[in-house]
Amino acid sequence: MIFIFGKIYSNINTVLDKKLTAGGNNVTEQDSIHQISGSGAIQAISAARAGAKISLIGTVGNDIFGKNCLEILRKEGVNTSSIAKSDIGTGLEFSLSSPDNKTTYVTSDGANKQTHIGQIPKTRFNERALLMLSGNIDTNIIHKLLNNAKERNSSSILCLTNNNNIPLQTLSLANIIITSKQHIMHQNLDNYMVELIEYGVLGAKLYKNNSNICTYTPSQNTDFINENAKSCFDVFCGFFASSIQAGLPIKRSIILASKAAQKASEKSGAYDAIPYIGYIQDLERGNLKK
Repeated sequence: MIFIFGKIYSNINTVLDKKLTAGGNNVTEQDSIHQISGSGAIQAISAARAGAKISLIGTVGNDIFGKNCLEILRKEGVNTSSIAKSDIGTGLEFSLSSPDNKTTYVTSDGANKQTHIGQIPKTRFNERALLMLSGNIDTNIIHKLLNNAKERNSSSILCLTNNNNIPLQTLSLANIIITSKQHIMHQNLDNYMVELIEYGVLGAKLYKNNSNICTYTPSQNTDFINENAKSCFDVFCGFFASSIQAGLPIKRSIILASKAAQKASEKSGAYDAIPYIGYIQDLERGNLKK
């Protein structure tokens, strides 16, 4: 079982009829799409679509947005028994896309603020479990959960984006760190480090004890949509965790995860961008065009 501790948002993506300008103006929508987002949710669904058994730990509001998020997660095969319900509203993420292909994000954490370490008791960890965390949650929670996993012989993956600042003492507890933060590579940590190139879309570099073990870059690059960067990162993490849990070598796991991230970069919207493992496998067998 993979335990993913992270944030869950109800996402409303709105396509505007003209770009936003300063000074206040009336802008109408062309279309709106109601989906799910958040690092925990996208990683969980990605790992489930890659074939893993997933338990997501988080919190949603006792409202229609929370109900919709739970329905989507259950439809994807994600175990939601550790997702708490709060009287605080479900976290919301608004995506405003203008005709010039620029996207503005407005985020409210809402119920995510109430997610706590007690939602995943230490007894749930064992040598067959894998814990995955994102660096955008409280640092003390990250440290305690990684320590709990280590004490119970569980494996762990810590996923860090550019805006994360985690103490070295905490970083050292994770078995594998996935990051796009280059300076972590020079901190004398003996974890496996997976440094993503453009959030995994253009491949990744694998380090151990500050030495580069291998570098994977796809044979055919894709146009990288910067607005979809976070989704590509989370898709990479989900597919990578699923591959590791399935017992695949770490180099092979990087290749599969990078191909999934590349596929995710071709579509906008965090949820819609998540591919299925069958598509990636067909792509590798040559049954589909790249």
